[in-house]
Amino acid sequence: MASPLFLLIACLVSLRLGGAFFSGPLHPEMSNGTFHHYFVPDGFYEDNDDPEKCQMLFKMTDNRKCTLDEDQDSVIRDDFIIIKRHIEDAARVLEGIGKSISFDLDGEDSYGKYLRRETTQISEAFSNSEKSLLELEVKFKQSQENELKEEHKISDDFLNMIVHTRDVLKETLDISLGLKDKHELLSLIIRTHLTRAFTTSSNYSQIRMLSYLTRWVSRGAIQALKGTSSRPQLVKTPHIGNQTLAAAPLPFAGGSSGVRQARALDQERLLQIDWDDGSCSLYPFTWLRDNCQCPHCTLQSAQARSLLFSNLDVHTGMDQVQLMDNKVSITWPDHHSSEFDPDWLKKRCFSSEARQALQEELFLNEREYWDSSLQIPTGDFQEVLHDDKAALAWLEALRRTGIVYLRGAPAEQGQVARLSQRIGYLRLTFYGHTWQVQDKPMANNVAYTSGELSLHTDYPALHHPPGVQFLHCVRQADQGGESEVVDGFHMAEQLRREIPEAFNILSSLRVDFTDSGADYCDFSVQSKNHIIDVDSEGRVTRINYNNATRDSVLDLPLHQVQPFYSSLKAFVELLSRPENVFTYRMEPGDLVTFDNWRLLHGRKSYQSRGQNLRHLEGAYLDWDEVMSRLRVLRKAVRGDN
Repeated sequence: MASPLFLLIACLVSLRLGGAFFSGPLHPEMSNGTFHHYFVPDGFYEDNDDPEKCQMLFKMTDNRKCTLDEDQDSVIRDDFIIIKRHIEDAARVLEGIGKSISFDLDGEDSYGKYLRRETTQISEAFSNSEKSLLELEVKFKQSQENELKEEHKISDDFLNMIVHTRDVLKETLDISLGLKDKHELLSLIIRTHLTRAFTTSSNYSQIRMLSYLTRWVSRGAIQALKGTSSRPQLVKTPHIGNQTLAAAPLPFAGGSSGVRQARALDQERLLQIDWDDGSCSLYPFTWLRDNCQCPHCTLQSAQARSLLFSNLDVHTGMDQVQLMDNKVSITWPDHHSSEFDPDWLKKRCFSSEARQALQEELFLNEREYWDSSLQIPTGDFQEVLHDDKAALAWLEALRRTGIVYLRGAPAEQGQVARLSQRIGYLRLTFYGHTWQVQDKPMANNVAYTSGELSLHTDYPALHHPPGVQFLHCVRQADQGGESEVVDGFHMAEQLRREIPEAFNILSSLRVDFTDSGADYCDFSVQSKNHIIDVDSEGRVTRINYNNATRDSVLDLPLHQVQPFYSSLKAFVELLSRPENVFTYRMEPGDLVTFDNWRLLHGRKSYQSRGQNLRHLEGAYLDWDEVMSRLRVLRKAVRGDN
């Protein structure tokens, strides 16, 4: 590139030789693209490019008469303008290079190397950005496609449900011929299709209400069905893939499931069972081999699997399947044979209806919610101790309602231990196997005073609080001491509906609880629990709240502290509404049993005089032991497997 100074000198020489001359002062100037140069008084060149606002600096003139014609003069003028602009451009480039060279180039040998390095880095950055944008675009398109597929799937399921419901309604007239009255008909329809609603509805509270309606209607219907000489056939329903909508309901008690056909679907690696009632079930090959019931694979005396998982071929095929003596017989590629009873298979069908029915049978997850109008279930203490039917009714009511009142126990210590033996054994805690609720000096628990106890659950300071609590009244106070209970599950669902933000906070943030002292032994326990525990499906499973043992340590980020307090305040106010609190007064000999994971209980303050000091004896059990006894009693009383 030619030096700007050299170009400027050449231009001036050429002008001088042409007879042109410069007149005017030299000042900082700007050019508007003509021969006229202007001075900008305020120095803001870029903002003052209007010649009307500038002072003329100098101009170029030629006193000689031009011998060239106008066209030649115009060409020269244009050439000069181009040369002048080249000079200006060269000056700006040199100025930029000078500024760049004046900076620290980190020891680079040359400015060219510096420019190449910078250019390479910019190119790489641009390439990476372009690649990221392409990846983002691909993910966005995939997300749109997945959402579209989900929408189509939901629409198809809903349409199938409508078609299925329409077909069922058409055939209810035939079913009604085998039933005695309208209550039996309603019961059959709801019980057959209730669980289908679980897979298509997102409103959990509506499903729960439908479930309660089913149980209420079915109580009379089941008794009528037992007295019916011939059972109505299950309605045949449209197929979805290889499995019917109402696939494999649980067999009737005392009945037997008949297999019409069994065949292996080798490509899908599934066994298809077609039942006599028209339904169909699918079973994975691997699951069948894993649960072989032969003596080599199952220890019959313990009903426990003896087949080692390391010996299980999780990609096994199936050589042969056949029906023999109303049993499904399978021969595996390693020549091992398995036999399965039809009732055993049908109960373990993988359809959503059968799985839900079996889970309800095993865990009794349905609950009956209540408020201050509760009609508390009541039983006789002696009957529960000595009669299996009474004991089963007690435990089922305890699971379903959350509280059962027993009357007729001797007004002396030791009765909670006797009642626990009906189940199994007590839960030992730092307060002992049993504990005495009395007004004690130097109390190591707020319950051991005569003051008011706010609504709470026991022992949230443990990561696994006791599931069931017994309280037996040995002596009652002269005045006060009434007991209060609230259905915590019901209140949690109400909070979810009324203030969903508060529910989300209390079910997601962990709160510190603490308890320390000396009783059965000295102790110092610490835990972190949600106020509201929910399972993977969002159902409330446990309430953990005791204001007395809620720790001053609050392991939360600063911005979550106030929302937590506001949410807990809303929940406590909901618990304390009079329409939600059931109040009762225990008398000597009364024994209350309740679900400590579900109910919050409290006590009004009391006064005791003389020898008649208020005295309750308490004990804990775990739900595992309680549910174990319930299943054993159900088998003994009803013959359930």
